[in-house]
Amino acid sequence: MARVTLSDVAARADVDASTASRALNNETSHLLSGDTVAKVSQAAEELGYTPNTIARSLRTSRTMTVGMLVPDIENPLFPPIVRGLEDELANSGYAVVLANTDDDPARERAATQGLLARQLDGLAIASARSDHEATEWLDDPTLPLVFVNRMDATHDVPSVIADDAAGTDDLMDHLFELGHTKIAQISGPQLYSASRVRFAGYKRGLRRHREKLDRGRLVFADSFSVAAGAKACQELLNREVAFTAIFASDDLIAIGCMEALRRAGIRVPEDVSIAGYNDLLLVDMLNPPLTTVSVPQYEMGVTAARLLLARMTGTLGSDIHIKLQPALVARDSTAAPA
Repeated sequence: MARVTLSDVAARADVDASTASRALNNETSHLLSGDTVAKVSQAAEELGYTPNTIARSLRTSRTMTVGMLVPDIENPLFPPIVRGLEDELANSGYAVVLANTDDDPARERAATQGLLARQLDGLAIASARSDHEATEWLDDPTLPLVFVNRMDATHDVPSVIADDAAGTDDLMDHLFELGHTKIAQISGPQLYSASRVRFAGYKRGLRRHREKLDRGRLVFADSFSVAAGAKACQELLNREVAFTAIFASDDLIAIGCMEALRRAGIRVPEDVSIAGYNDLLLVDMLNPPLTTVSVPQYEMGVTAARLLLARMTGTLGSDIHIKLQPALVARDSTAAPA
């Protein structure tokens, strides 16, 4: 079967080929009347027309492709972000090429260079490492970039994050309002900006409620994982310091804490309350359901896509660092201390 061409669509819609091209391009369709755009779109759908992306890229010097780096695609935090970015970019005709880096700088560098070889139109980087070198070692520093889940204060790289300071404040206030004063924290690695912000929020919450920081109640997990959370919680238990609640700086760490407490015969929340962060998929199905802070993951992806589109089209305004508001979700893993 012969490939349906733009000329075929134009003939079916009774317009010239240039008009059909503008009607099917999200960046130029606004120049035409709504009736014309609808007529051409209907003709394209009836004929089963798909744009020739190779021809378009030769004509426009664009590949209509955006790359995205994620540190760990198995972490439930990232798929909704990827989906949001992909859905929003698809509305403008862009495809997304995903690369998983395992949060390894060397692998990240290789993955980025592989993506750049595809002549990307833009790149989204979902890395939260504080030592990220993206703007330092990219071969093409003019390539439009956007950071997701991390704000870069030292470069003019657009970014979108959740307001973790506000989310942490709400969570600490929730624990104190329940009556907890001896609150432990299992923090994430301080290599990550989110870990540092949530650790700062933990200390700020203690000060706000006139409690001193007891470093015996503070453990730093090796990673954002269930295994690391269980290991860190076991270390906390081994110290034999008194605590009635644990603030885990990530839901996966919180799940590991719940497992370590269960093995030790400690009940949640009857003996110890536990709260996490991010509101990952299925944490409401745990026993007990996990109290956490819900981060608008899908909206982060959508917002990052809009920032990147604006950067690629030269329409980016002055508001390039965007914080989205999280929300406390109180569930059954937290209760008043016994």
